[in-house]
Amino acid sequence: MNVPNPMMELHAMRERGEIDAREFRLVKQILLEELAKSGARADRVTLPIAGKADTIVRKFLKGTGIAMGSVLVVFVIVGLSRLSDMTPEERAAFDERRAAAARTKAILDDPDTVGKYGYGEIVSRTDYGVKWPYPSTASAVLRCRMMDFGLGTAPRPFVTIQVNGRTYGVNGVAIGRMKMPDSKEIMARGEYGEVVLGATHDLIQRAIRSCR
Repeated sequence: MNVPNPMMELHAMRERGEIDAREFRLVKQILLEELAKSGARADRVTLPIAGKADTIVRKFLKGTGIAMGSVLVVFVIVGLSRLSDMTPEERAAFDERRAAAARTKAILDDPDTVGKYGYGEIVSRTDYGVKWPYPSTASAVLRCRMMDFGLGTAPRPFVTIQVNGRTYGVNGVAIGRMKMPDSKEIMARGEYGEVVLGATHDLIQRAIRSCR
């Protein structure tokens, strides 16, 4: 599994508004402490996980099927509960973020959904900007599962996206072979009513990279 750099993900969370500047500073300190405890070496600019820290992260992720970014969101939000110097307003905001993180994790980990569609990750308009193809939502759950159809053929990726509680097919296997509702139904439209695919190809490739 490809494990992204948690410090870079933390910066991205701040840019997306998922944590504020104060939380960023505090959680950055937590991450640095964890790196120090693990015995990893960290570059002052990029702070990549290496050595023992990489092993720790991989063991933590093993079998969960959750993208590192999603895990880090939950880890960061829950980790903030160690902080005792929050004002009532900050505590209320923290509680809301923690609840949102718990809801996200529940969606990603739902065993029935994972069994049908595979493991997933949160994707958002923030990731793709104007190329984001789903105007009805700011975020969605992208999933992929390798399907073995037998007859001597190689397993093929079954890519879906969950938007507003409904799951749609994104690639040919999902739409043609598995008969899923076509995600084009909810994509943006152009001036003459044509479907605007936007970042659809990039989303498919992203899903396939972590498919299993």
